[in-house]
Amino acid sequence: MSTKISNFMPLIKKLSSSIVTSILIALAIGCEDSPSTYGVGEVIAIKNDNLDVQFTVNDMREHQGKGVLKPNQGHKWILVDTTIANKGEEVKTFSVISFELMDTENNQYEVSLLAGALDDVNSPTGAIKPGEKLQGELVFEVPETAQELKLVFHPNLSDCPVSTTEPKTSVKADCESIMVELGY
Repeated sequence: MSTKISNFMPLIKKLSSSIVTSILIALAIGCEDSPSTYGVGEVIAIKNDNLDVQFTVNDMREHQGKGVLKPNQGHKWILVDTTIANKGEEVKTFSVISFELMDTENNQYEVSLLAGALDDVNSPTGAIKPGEKLQGELVFEVPETAQELKLVFHPNLSDCPVSTTEPKTSVKADCESIMVELGY
């Protein structure tokens, strides 16, 4: 190594160390902790100026169907038991379009309206008065090979303007889409 370069090595090492330290500090200040996706049984508060609800995924099960109501060949019905509690002061309405299921390959599945006609399935959707809650099951038809399923809940779009279509996970959802790992 030439004498000129070796004279600058201590300075280069010091600058490199300072740059790395500065980058780490900037990252620590600019980034909040990224909590993991919610799990079954966790109560998730969703609140902004127009919406104040608590959402919980209680359980999940498979349904084989009854009579002529059965999933398509190579598919299964997954029932996700949820509760939505209205903690606000106005009636809030939720519909099946507020929910979808995703698998490990990010395939999205909508609520199966046909399976919702089963007599042992009660939908958790509809109008919820202040202080009341709705509990019921959402039914999704997924391929038998679908794995690591996650429920995505999109709060009322009229009450919570959505800036992105990507699901978010956070301690306080603040009206962004929420993802719950079903452990299936």
